[in-house]
Amino acid sequence: LVFPWPSEIAERILALVPETRGAKGRVIAKLPSGLVLPNCQDDPMRLIYEIEYLAFVQLPSRTLLATVDSVAIAPFQEARCAALSERSPAAHGKWWWDKHAIFTKAAAALKRQHFFVL
Repeated sequence: LVFPWPSEIAERILALVPETRGAKGRVIAKLPSGLVLPNCQDDPMRLIYEIEYLAFVQLPSRTLLATVDSVAIAPFQEARCAALSERSPAAHGKWWWDKHAIFTKAAAALKRQHFFVL
């Protein structure tokens, strides 16, 4: 959205965004992600790049994000937390992921999602 300045609505918006203090005479963009691009008047290509990125890059669906999390991320986070909470003197010096069960989960994630995160 573009608001004329000076105007009451522009002043209210500027007051809500801490990064805009001292912004008079400057172009500042706040993207939907929350990223603030200051001084766009000096380098408008940064803003154009971000606008094109938002227009052309499709974000993953919630379903895909949930699937990736349940297959490629969460099982390893859970296993790591469990391994670190049951640290024993016998486990000293061993990596938490150096177990057959973790390798089995990793193989399943690679087969299904083509990646996993330790």
